[in-house]
Amino acid sequence: MLQSNRLLPASLALFGTATIALCQSTWLVGGATGMPEIRDALQLASAGDIVLVAPGTYAHFTDDLGVIIQATSPGSVDIELDPGVIPASCTGFCPLFEHTRFQPPAGQESQCIGLRFNSTITWFGGLPIRHRVSASGRVTFDQCELFANGLPVLDCSGEVLLYRTNVYALGTSGAPGMRVLNGSVQFLSLIHI
Repeated sequence: MLQSNRLLPASLALFGTATIALCQSTWLVGGATGMPEIRDALQLASAGDIVLVAPGTYAHFTDDLGVIIQATSPGSVDIELDPGVIPASCTGFCPLFEHTRFQPPAGQESQCIGLRFNSTITWFGGLPIRHRVSASGRVTFDQCELFANGLPVLDCSGEVLLYRTNVYALGTSGAPGMRVLNGSVQFLSLIHI
């Protein structure tokens, strides 16, 4: 559901030139009045918008806009793999379908606040498919939790900031919770990896 208008009335700037001020729109997900999935809000959102997410479990998604995705209550929103979007032709390694992706365009930043990314495993064609998160471009995770299970849960290739965020490696595989492929990661506040 849209909470604010996209355009404010045009105003005159100095020297008499007309300008249009843009404001953020807020999209609600979950609860009694929100859209059913985060990906539904992202289909309507624009760069800089805010997607507020009510407590619950939601399917993985792709943010290729540069929006703020924020839990209304940090730690109460779980993101998991949606096996319904995996094509039947997938034979175990389907990188385009098993990720939550943050890929803001140049000059934009994606922000994720208060979400938990679970490394759920789905068996597909006799092989395990794990939910992972990939971050390329400028991406900030604030008050998030990412859980790895056998493979790194977070692949970073860009400028990634982890602020008050925990990355956990679960199980006995010895796999790291995160890997940096090509880029930089800054850590602020307490982080477990």
